[in-house]
Amino acid sequence: MLTNAWGKADVDSSEIQLHKKEISDFFDQLLVKRKLTEAHGASSSLATASSEVENLRSVYKDLETKLTDAETKREFAEKELRRRTLSFSGKRLIL
Repeated sequence: MLTNAWGKADVDSSEIQLHKKEISDFFDQLLVKRKLTEAHGASSSLATASSEVENLRSVYKDLETKLTDAETKREFAEKELRRRTLSFSGKRLIL
């Protein structure tokens, strides 16, 4: 076996290659874990946003219903006001 400049035994190139592969595999695993964590976070965010959208749709439908009811009441009130105005005007003419 050869010795290096410090007088220590050099390792075989196959050991170096094996070590490089182990390090590469380790970093690949770290990347996969990070991507999985990011994907899980994105999935959670998407679920939250979806829930908020459904809630907003429900509120929108409720507001549409209330608006329709209010418009119906307004139309009825306008008709009643016209009727009473005409009735009052007719009574004044008689007096």
